Amino acid sequence: MGSLAECHCLNVRWLTSRTIAIYDTYLKPVGITIQQYSILRSIIRTSPITVTDLAVKLQLDRTTLSRNVKILEDLRLVTHTIAKGRGKQLTLTESGKEMLKLADVEWAKAQKQFADTLGPERLCQWNELLACLLK
Repeated sequence: MGSLAECHCLNVRWLTSRTIAIYDTYLKPVGITIQQYSILRSIIRTSPITVTDLAVKLQLDRTTLSRNVKILEDLRLVTHTIAKGRGKQLTLTESGKEMLKLADVEWAKAQKQFADTLGPERLCQWNELLACLLK
């Protein structure tokens, strides 16, 4: 990338793209992306959960999430039931739970690389900056 752009938004987009690439590289041997990992992790934490509720939780539009859930269903990592008046209720399959265990190990490696790249002091500053920007 070289030097930073004048546009803060563009810098954030570059950072996001680079960060996603790091996590995706670690998760590639497991066969999922960081976005799919986030979905699986969120489903297991709040299972069963509707697509609508999950979209709100992940701050994704419902259509984008539905496409990703379909891929995870095709991989037999996620299943759904139709609950009366609640729509699709998503849960992880046993394969999904096993995949998530493998992915957790790779995710932790990506986390470590990110933390090691910044170092303890910058990581603390990073977390403070995020807290400020996300309030």
